[in-house]
Amino acid sequence: MNMEKEEGLSILLVSCDKYMDIVRVFEQSAVKYWPSCPYKTYLLTESRDCRPADVPADVPRFFDEVLTAGTGKSWSDCLLYAVRHIPTRHVLVMLDDFILSAPVDNAKIAAAYRVSRDKEAGICKLSPRDARGTAAELCEGLSFSEIGRDEPYRVSVNPPAIWDCQYIESLLEGHSVSAWDFEREGTVWSRSLEQSVWRLADESLFSFFDPTGDGAVGRGSLVKGFRDFCARESFVLETDRADMTWKDGAKKAVKGFIYRLNPALILRIQQWLFERREQPS
Repeated sequence: MNMEKEEGLSILLVSCDKYMDIVRVFEQSAVKYWPSCPYKTYLLTESRDCRPADVPADVPRFFDEVLTAGTGKSWSDCLLYAVRHIPTRHVLVMLDDFILSAPVDNAKIAAAYRVSRDKEAGICKLSPRDARGTAAELCEGLSFSEIGRDEPYRVSVNPPAIWDCQYIESLLEGHSVSAWDFEREGTVWSRSLEQSVWRLADESLFSFFDPTGDGAVGRGSLVKGFRDFCARESFVLETDRADMTWKDGAKKAVKGFIYRLNPALILRIQQWLFERREQPS
């Protein structure tokens, strides 16, 4: 589907059918903490809406439209389906298990969008997480820095970021990958694209329940403390998921500790292995 894009910004929550229990919590958090969102909001799934048909019509919704990409597709194929159906040139991409925990500032989101548009950026990350940036510059009252082409996690799905839809299409042309491979391999692919990548240098525009840095779900289980968080926030959590065991939590903590020792080196090793696979034999 080729759609001529219009100037503007849309919100896209990327999910899948098996995460609809978590999306229901995200929607409650967005209704609470982003009730005045001025942009059209989309939920990307494979085939299901996050709400059962019997939910009363007067219960507030956050999503204006559900995009169903179809089952059996890769994560990147679903993302491409979404951006090809969204009419605006820019889209703020978010992940389903990052549950809002504080109000969103519409003025700052609008300022970040204008910076992304004016710089013709492929990606504008709304947090200083992961990749390092150049010396910061003040734009629209926010501090931004450009991420160099050789930086690890130049392309990532976390934190939330404003993307140029055309950049996503160029990045994924001829590729079909998982979300994890999209970060590692997409960082390599991004080096050949002209558009720059930026990030906020000293603040994040979203606050989440995020004690581990990886969202509310790990290895398919609920991260420790998430049930209590939902209870405190009066969010209804209806799920068959188990809580993460102490063993899984320990593995996750050890893996995170090793990564934090030298994330750039670890990612460069991963990318070197990927580049070796990509070379023609």
